Amino acid sequence: MYDKVSLNSEYQLKINELESVNLVVLGKDPYPTDPIGIPFMKGTWSEMDGNSSGFHIFNSIFGGLPSSDKYESPKDYANYLLSQGIVFLNCSYHYLEKEKLSKIKHKNCLDDAGIINIPILLKSQRIILCGKEVSSVMLASSIDNNKFIEAPHPSRLSRKSKKEDWDKIWGHNQLSILIRKN
Repeated sequence: MYDKVSLNSEYQLKINELESVNLVVLGKDPYPTDPIGIPFMKGTWSEMDGNSSGFHIFNSIFGGLPSSDKYESPKDYANYLLSQGIVFLNCSYHYLEKEKLSKIKHKNCLDDAGIINIPILLKSQRIILCGKEVSSVMLASSIDNNKFIEAPHPSRLSRKSKKEDWDKIWGHNQLSILIRKN
């Protein structure tokens, strides 16, 4: 069995209280040493550096990280983003040990996460699918495919092989421009 890194219960409760969701950023699975249970977030601002996927997401939506004077931690900022209808989720809340995400092999993990995710995804206006693996398990789902935006993973490593596609979504302020267009 795969190690489970549950979605932060306080964060999940706040998500479920939202009437609508503007944007979901959907990753594959949790980082194996996830400190706070919120996808793409780190425990401290110093960990949210240029090698962090969360850094690139914030840079794309807001042009950079917020002031640490205003938000004490990435968790605080993620909770603030909920008030803007921006949510971070994973397809699985089990660490899949760098295995390729599979509808068959990881069915139990996907089903378990679906209990949390599907109600949120159904009320979302846009869903960014981070990487081919996430797209492969989500595009044939019961969610309206018009909501989906396929994107490379926001990691720097992904940018090396998909620079043009990566820059269209995760480049400085690119996602904010895309959101305004829709």
